[in-house]
This record gives sequence, structure tokens and C-alpha cells, in this order.
Amino acid sequence: MNAITKIVATAALGSTLALGAAGVAGAASGGSAAAHSTTPPKICAKAPALVDRLEKLNTRYDTWLPKAEQREANAKAHHRTRQATRIEDRIKRFGALDTRLNALVKRVETVCPGSGTGTGSGTGSTGQG
Repeated sequence: MNAITKIVATAALGSTLALGAAGVAGAASGGSAAAHSTTPPKICAKAPALVDRLEKLNTRYDTWLPKAEQREANAKAHHRTRQATRIEDRIKRFGALDTRLNALVKRVETVCPGSGTGTGSGTGSTGQG
């Protein structure tokens, strides 16, 4: 549960940083957030550390995924369908979080250009939907 908490907290912090500046700027001017291209320097100063942390979480997910898939295959091989179903659900749930993390990295990099490394793993897709 510790990894889940960290991922959710980081996603919440990142979305606040990524959307907070544009949302506040858009609300202050009465126009759209896309019309404002300036972002506060404090937010962009924190962006590289945020992108780095998100990419570390993505790397941890990429190392966890094959192990979880192996556990699922072992459970199915031993006719433990409840356990296999739970593992499969967990893989799907973490896959959705991985997708959200990748989208968050892209949003941070668009709000503060040049803030991240731009590598992004993108290997977290399982093809399970």
C-alpha cells in the first residue's frame, strides 16, 4: 500500500503544480487557461524534481509489472483463480495509474518547457485494457 499512496500523492501534487498555475492565471484574467502562456517561476523551478520523481515511479512500475504477471501466471497454473483474478485486477489498476503518470509528465513538460528529461519509459502497457 505504500507504493500506491506515493503514486497517488505524487499524481495529486503534480496535477496541482501542472494545472494550478494555468488555472489560477486563467481565472484571474477571465480568459481561457490556454491564452496565458506565462507560468510562475516557482512552479517551473519545482518541475524538474517532480518529473524526475514521476519517472522514478514509472521505473519502479516497469520493474514490478513482470513480477506481478509471473505471479498471476503461477496462480493460474495452480488453479488459484481468486488469487489470479486479484493479481490481474491489481495489474489493471496500476496500469491505469501508469497511464496517468505518463500523462502528468507530459502536462508538466508542456506547462514548463525544458523542465524534464523527456525520456519517459512508456513500457508500462500490458494490453489488458
